[in-house]
Amino acid sequence: MDVLPPKLTFENSPFALKTITQRWPVILAQLIDSLYRNRNQYHEVDGLDLEDIKTLTGAIGQLRYEVTTNKTITLLSSVLDGCDNDLTLWNSLLRNCGVLLTRSDDRTIEMDHPTWFSLPWLFVECYLYRRIMDCVALNHLGSFDPFAVKKRSGLMKSESFVSQLLGFLSVSQNPQCTLSTGALFTVFIQAALWANEFDLSLHTDVNHTVAVDAINLADHIDRMSQRLVVDDTCALWRFWSNRSVCYFGSSTPHVTAIVLDNAGPELVADLCLAEFLLRRGLTNKVYFYPKCIPWFVSDVTPLDFDWLLTTGLTSQWLSGEVVAPLADHWSLQWRQRFETGEFCVQKSMFWTLPCAFDELSVMDKSLHDKLAYGDVDVIIFKGDLNYRKLVADRMWIPDDPSHKARAFCPMQLGRPQPPITCQCDCSSTPHPSIGDPIDCRCSISEEDPSRIPPLVVALRVAKADVAVGLSSDTLKRLLASTPDWWTIGQYGFVQLVSPLYLG
Repeated sequence: MDVLPPKLTFENSPFALKTITQRWPVILAQLIDSLYRNRNQYHEVDGLDLEDIKTLTGAIGQLRYEVTTNKTITLLSSVLDGCDNDLTLWNSLLRNCGVLLTRSDDRTIEMDHPTWFSLPWLFVECYLYRRIMDCVALNHLGSFDPFAVKKRSGLMKSESFVSQLLGFLSVSQNPQCTLSTGALFTVFIQAALWANEFDLSLHTDVNHTVAVDAINLADHIDRMSQRLVVDDTCALWRFWSNRSVCYFGSSTPHVTAIVLDNAGPELVADLCLAEFLLRRGLTNKVYFYPKCIPWFVSDVTPLDFDWLLTTGLTSQWLSGEVVAPLADHWSLQWRQRFETGEFCVQKSMFWTLPCAFDELSVMDKSLHDKLAYGDVDVIIFKGDLNYRKLVADRMWIPDDPSHKARAFCPMQLGRPQPPITCQCDCSSTPHPSIGDPIDCRCSISEEDPSRIPPLVVALRVAKADVAVGLSSDTLKRLLASTPDWWTIGQYGFVQLVSPLYLG
């Protein structure tokens, strides 16, 4: 049996250890501070009980103490709104890891029981945020989002980026726009990639005024592209556009699924990408997959969608002279897209389980089958957390092609032959109805030759020490100049996951 590399833990990953000893305590301290500072707003505007907020603040303080002192991990106790069966699944996974104690048990008993530092990093990080929401539920606060204030202020602070992005989207619809569809595709894909970092990188001069035009944003995107360590944009465009020629205008649905990452400016960039894809005939419907509960501070929830389109992306919230009319126009346009079904929010609790995507078929078979065999034609996974789950958060060798093949093997959705044994040359085996290239022969089902499995792509700014698919030259250059390149949030991936693309 093929032995897989170990998962990242607090012992084998210095960055994981830094995360649990330094970053998480700060995140929890900031949350405590936010709850205290905004308590009157929560009471007067949101109708929450001040005593419940006070008790929640204490519970988060206790959680911070448990993390920093490496206490035993305990089973969860609350059913959350919007996450049916979530509690049962979580506690089953915890028991599989040896977790037996509840919060009411005597945790001073000495026993070989899992603690915060002893389980894999990805599992414990997901558990941390599920524990936060357990505290929310235990204190009678229902669907309260303790991170909402931070997410909403992030949008306001990114007004210049949002203004340029919406302006660029408007200009791209103009028949006089000189950029090709392929060039526009690159801009919108990379804007969706860099959105959460992009605003700070646009201008170091705080007094700089932003001009809204296509070339300005495109130039900034071009500069950001120098930080791509894996760039499959050209191959992605080639595959995607050829598939669109086959699908569009036929009776076959052409659906793009975007597995979302962050709210705020990044969600605006995702909506801009979706709008571009619709208008250019590259899709005819977009599914958005948010998290079902508040997650990893800034991740998108269904409530974030509602707030953005009714409040955040309007002139009431973004009141600048340039951005206000753009925000009103596009928020109205996108509300109409949701009403017509061209945009659709899809929910699954799988996205907030501590599971890698190789467990998708077991944990949520209906979601797996919908993505692999349903009407979805392209799947875009956004962000570092989704990337870590794509590769199971293991210690892969970044520049080893065989490690890339093994890491991405579980995500060859709907492809009948494992890509590791595929002998096709992706660049020389055209599909007879589509052109050269579209995919390898192994992806074509004998039972339904018209059904082509979905493209799977990852858009990720690296914030964890895990990666596959780098060239040896790129890795050597990075290690020589920036040894911690994959944890500082400055290097990006536009990476084809399926079909397995080796360049």
